[in-house]
Amino acid sequence: MSVLKKSVWKRSKEFDKLKEGNFFGTQPIEEAYEARHKKDKFCVMLRVDYGKENAVTYCAVFKNGIKGDLNSKLTWEERIWIIDTLFDGKKFALELYPEESRCLDRMDIYHLWAYDAKTAILPFNVNFNERAERTKYGTFMHEHLPTYLGWREKQNLKNSKYGPIYNGVEIIDPRNPMPHMVVFPYAFNMFEDLDIRKSIAYL
Repeated sequence: MSVLKKSVWKRSKEFDKLKEGNFFGTQPIEEAYEARHKKDKFCVMLRVDYGKENAVTYCAVFKNGIKGDLNSKLTWEERIWIIDTLFDGKKFALELYPEESRCLDRMDIYHLWAYDAKTAILPFNVNFNERAERTKYGTFMHEHLPTYLGWREKQNLKNSKYGPIYNGVEIIDPRNPMPHMVVFPYAFNMFEDLDIRKSIAYL
């Protein structure tokens, strides 16, 4: 796993104890780490997914404990801090904004997919500064958003501007720490080469 041994993140004893007691059932989570930032405690469960082109670290993020406050909202600054410190600035992450019919927004567990910043192969440019990016897959629409919007507000914005049938992701990159959403062409799903069903079981 890519977590630094000397980072602020420490192996989660709570996770290890719950896993021994079969709390997670058959869910394929490999390990978990905890850290404190300002006044809050964060736990991140990790698993590596292997797609056709990328090895991607799936991160399930809990704020204030694995079984703690599931109504704690994760801020943009906290997202950046988590990815930056967890992977020593060597990765960026994507957060999924699915078509509304597949959205299971029951509790505040945040699902991020971390990619290596140097080797990631994606169908769009993470540093694209214009609005419409035309590719062989279709046109990706880029939205640069304010930092104060929450996940549901961004999902609603995507739905109202492009339609509830569209998928999108937000790029969480410590090297460029401003919210950046990418809305996919119709019926395009870049996660189709990963077994995303393992992850959305937590949603």
